Amino acid sequence: MSAPWKTKITFLDIPTRVSNPTSLNTWKVRLVLNFKGLQYETRWVPSADIQSVCKSLNIPPTGTKPTGDPHYTLPAIIDYTRSSSNPEIISDSTPIIQYLEHTYPSPSHKLFPAGMEAEYRAFETFLLQDIMKHAPSLWFVDTLNAKSPRDQADFRARIEGRFGKKFEEIELQGAEREAAWKDVERALGSLSNFFPGGKGKKYLTGDVVSFPDFALCGFLLFIKNISPDDGWQRIASLEDGKWDGYVEAFGGWMAVDHPPAEL
Repeated sequence: MSAPWKTKITFLDIPTRVSNPTSLNTWKVRLVLNFKGLQYETRWVPSADIQSVCKSLNIPPTGTKPTGDPHYTLPAIIDYTRSSSNPEIISDSTPIIQYLEHTYPSPSHKLFPAGMEAEYRAFETFLLQDIMKHAPSLWFVDTLNAKSPRDQADFRARIEGRFGKKFEEIELQGAEREAAWKDVERALGSLSNFFPGGKGKKYLTGDVVSFPDFALCGFLLFIKNISPDDGWQRIASLEDGKWDGYVEAFGGWMAVDHPPAEL
């Protein structure tokens, strides 16, 4: 790990009713903040308040809703290092990590080694389109149950509006659910083909951690925290416990500076 920086960063994350955060995208950033030894403080923002809080803090939207309105998401950071009155404000996990790498580089370690940009973009697309596409089919009920009580109604309303059906009807059951799980397992099994240099190594691209590892670990922590006795047990049993050991390698970077004051 690189040496700690004397800095102050506000990191916006989402509270839960379980013992740890659950958002894969906020986990990506938290892991990098901890890896770099950066001083930060978490501000817990219920998902129902993300839009209003982001607007009040001048945090930019990360996309556009079907209605054409701006779409606000977390994570976001506010970095007061250079100026307390004019801080750097960044939203969306990948731009945040790129900013942290550029602003607080390690002379001996690069999260984005030169020449790998195309592979990293392709990996993010793969993670989204080949694995996270199954989130509605497999993990929405667990996601709902992990949310703080205040956020459950908001999440239910948004998802039912998006899919046009009752929340409990969205997840697959029986043979269809098993087929979706098999698709996830095949996708995880294909990762060594994505980065051949990491086959048999500690991390995806070799013995040294890089950006795709934080993205993948964020997904695995999402499953581990929302479904420790079902989804995670299934993933942890794959390939002789490979993914359980993989997540353990990030143990030193999983610290949460303080729990939410109120759920």
